[in-house]
Amino acid sequence: MLSIIISVNSNDIASNWIIATVAVILLSFSGHIITYIIGKMLKLPKDKFYTLFIDLGMKNSGLAASLAAESFPMFYMATIPGAIYSIWQNIWGIILLHIIRKLKKKNILSE
Repeated sequence: MLSIIISVNSNDIASNWIIATVAVILLSFSGHIITYIIGKMLKLPKDKFYTLFIDLGMKNSGLAASLAAESFPMFYMATIPGAIYSIWQNIWGIILLHIIRKLKKKNILSE
């Protein structure tokens, strides 16, 4: 689905990618920040905290693109954020896990 959305909308993505990418990154970061704050306030155990932190920061982008296509067929651009998020969450997930691993090695984060 991702490849279809990108190929069909490649011209529109090229002209609007900055706005969509900033919106997608803000969505991702806000999910992580809110989860971090709530997890610390509730003093969750580390395993639950990390699970929620990663899980709630990542969204189901395939579902978002599918729902946008079905719900708003007249607005073909509605699928683009879901497509961009599919790419972003894979990149960000790797970066985030690398950061967590480094912090654990330095004993900044404990198990």
